[in-house]
Amino acid sequence: MSCPSRLLATAYGSALLSFSANLFAHGLAMDSPRTTALDAAVVGTWRSAAAVDDNTAWRMPGFLMGGESWPVDEGVSLDEVNLSGQYAIDPNVYAVAKAGIHSGGKGSDHGDTLEVQHAYLGWRNNCAPFCTAVEAGKMSALFSPAMAEHASTRLLSESSLLLDTLFGRDFHDQGARILWQSPWGISGGVEHWRGQAFPSTATDDGGNNDIFIRYDFHSDTVTATLGGWAMRADAENRIDHRYSADHSHGNNTTPLFPSVGFTGATDLQGLHASARWQLSHLWALSVSGEWMNADADGFLQNNQRTADLRSQIRGYWVQPAIHWRTHTLALRSERLQADNYLEGAGAPALTLDSGLSTNGYTPERLSLVWLWQWKSNLALRVEAVDDRSLPDDASRMVIGIVWRQNLWRAK
Repeated sequence: MSCPSRLLATAYGSALLSFSANLFAHGLAMDSPRTTALDAAVVGTWRSAAAVDDNTAWRMPGFLMGGESWPVDEGVSLDEVNLSGQYAIDPNVYAVAKAGIHSGGKGSDHGDTLEVQHAYLGWRNNCAPFCTAVEAGKMSALFSPAMAEHASTRLLSESSLLLDTLFGRDFHDQGARILWQSPWGISGGVEHWRGQAFPSTATDDGGNNDIFIRYDFHSDTVTATLGGWAMRADAENRIDHRYSADHSHGNNTTPLFPSVGFTGATDLQGLHASARWQLSHLWALSVSGEWMNADADGFLQNNQRTADLRSQIRGYWVQPAIHWRTHTLALRSERLQADNYLEGAGAPALTLDSGLSTNGYTPERLSLVWLWQWKSNLALRVEAVDDRSLPDDASRMVIGIVWRQNLWRAK
């Protein structure tokens, strides 16, 4: 291979890696110098079919969903538009901001609303010998790499079923965290959140807290990550605002189901891993995945009815991929399982109203994606999705374009 061709393949390979393992393979990067920069991203997508019909709620059997977990719609949608920047105040102090619009999906009336996702300040030491940092403001969580992913950074256009059920798809909240990173590839942190992001609510006892640790390995041909985390989330009368009485659905202003509130605590744990093997300058193999478990203990309430609830949710996704030149072909398999136990006089009615009856059904989804990094900042994406998140199959074809660009960077 000629030197120019080798450099081109390396450049495009780096761009492809940012999709398949955007945060998995780079650690917390606390030893990288902070720069002043401005970046933008736009994602447009066409889908052959919607996840649900009109006036039908996307509510997977057995799960208390919420947040921004809207079902995808048929036709063309602007999945994401964002502008992000960081400013190096001095070598140790920095500011980060990000604002954007994300498609709300079918039934949402929030898709065109500009949202400030990041607005925080940070300080870090000089990494001698350990790196430490403190950050505070509105941020995305770092305990799982998937928490900060969007349609412009992940390999597939749609978020995982795990994020949709356990975290309301996107997790942005006000909080503070302490991070650390060792010279041996081990890093971690502790985060405290106000509780304004699903699955929490802002209660008198506080929102939620998490702790995480990860190990990143790098060699000439292999990059790998293994991490684990735990979170405690408190909620008080948390309801599914997507389909509550103050939200309209097409021509129907009647709620699609009663507003059932959950009060209690949820303990969540997770493991994530990824690996990439660079076989040559042209070929590479990668695999990534995540497993999560959530145990909820509390009660449900609607009007005068209450019922004690104990729930366990388990799920995973795994994604092998093959990379060649500027092309990536990947397959993602997802599966969820819920076990719910309700007790009390209101248990039978609340089981139906809340949608916690599974009838033995386990949501699954299988997605095949081809990504072509056409230009260094422009990618084309084609997906075939076999969506069995609901008992009625909702398969669809997806075609999208992704633009990501550094608009300005300080010298």
